[in-house]
Amino acid sequence: MDQFISNNKLKLRATLDQDDAYRGAHFIIIAVPTDYDVETSKFDTKAVDDAVADALSSNENALIVIKSTLPVGHTRFLQAKHGTDREVINEIHVFKSRADIIVANRNSHLLTGCQDKVFTRDVFGDN
Repeated sequence: MDQFISNNKLKLRATLDQDDAYRGAHFIIIAVPTDYDVETSKFDTKAVDDAVADALSSNENALIVIKSTLPVGHTRFLQAKHGTDREVINEIHVFKSRADIIVANRNSHLLTGCQDKVFTRDVFGDN
């Protein structure tokens, strides 16, 4: 990752303003908890639903990637709810095939097959 950061012109910054963060993004990755209610046998997807709504209203072009657990068909439900045919991806293999680079918190078996474009903070290769 150090080499990538040193050898490429990056436009990185931190913000707490979600509109500002979403506005110029090419990818918006949503990774929020989805609680499972054992009594109703359903996921509480409100946090994901709200984040997707915010992302769609702030950025007309970004690819939205959901890294949260969702019930089958929920991404299609979100597309219909928001009246969009923009892709909302909840499958890691689709994201891996489309991303130019992937910056991850740590290496994972989920990133197998695309190590050439993965950059992590995992300096020692054991996390």
